This record gives sequence, structure tokens and C-alpha cells, in this order.
Amino acid sequence: MVVVLAIIIRWGLNLQAVITPAHFDAMAKVMLFASIVMTLSYATEWFMDWYGGDHADRAVIAYFFTGDYRWLYYSLLFCNCLVPQALWFARVRLNLWALAIISIVINLGMWLERILIVWNTLSHGHAASLWRTYHVSVLRRGDPDRAARAVRLRLSRAGADLPHRLH
Repeated sequence: MVVVLAIIIRWGLNLQAVITPAHFDAMAKVMLFASIVMTLSYATEWFMDWYGGDHADRAVIAYFFTGDYRWLYYSLLFCNCLVPQALWFARVRLNLWALAIISIVINLGMWLERILIVWNTLSHGHAASLWRTYHVSVLRRGDPDRAARAVRLRLSRAGADLPHRLH
């Protein structure tokens, strides 16, 4: 997200002399390195769960690749592991449009990872009898304005309490 913000700020404030292509090249190399680390982490998780021989670990990894959320897992791998490999090429690293798109795709992949952590945890309990597909219920979705109302309420309470804290 920093890359996208830097591109927008560079363009909006006319800071081409301050935020140079070398800065974007360095940010792209950091993203590439982070992608390689993430790919190695995923591969290590797969190998250790396979090599460890524990049936439960193997079942969880098999569920990642064949279960109900497999399309999210494959999308995660595509976004976090494959797309950033384009950053090996200097031409891509210096193209701001390509860099912005790759950065947004990586952000999407990281969001998918968080979603899968929650959904896989909720759908796979410790006992195999608790394994089921997690579906977001109507109550969990809630009112779209609920969060905004909660923030306004907290701010109004903090604002009402502010004069007492100043004395």
C-alpha cells in the first residue's frame, strides 16, 4: 500500500524530483524479497506438515488445496507468490502502473491470507467431528453502519469526557 500512496503523493504534489524512480525500484525489490520469504514460508509449512507425518497436519494441508476454500487459497498463492515474480525485471520495477497493480494484488493476497486464517480456524475444530464449512451468518454480517455508529459513540463519549480530563 505504501507504493500506491507514494505514487499518488508523487503525482498529486508534483514530487518527481524528490521521489525518484530509484525509490520505486528499492520498494519493488523489498516487495520481491518479501514475496520470496512468503513463498518459502508456505513451502516450509507444506513440507513440515507432510514430513512430520501427523495425520491432522496432513489433513489440514490437504484441506487447503482441496477443501471448500481452495479457490481462495489458490488466489492467495497467485497474489503473494506468482505475481510479485514479475519484479525480477527492472522494466517492471520502474513502470509505476505495473508497480501499483502488483502492489494492489499483493494487498489482496495478504487480505485473503487473513480471511483464510479466520475461516479455516472456525471451520476446523480440534476434533474431526467439528469440521464443517464456515459460513458468515446474517447476525455476523450485521448492519453496515454498525461500526460507524460505534466509532461515533466512542468519540462522542471521549469528547464528553475530555473537559474533565483537561482539569
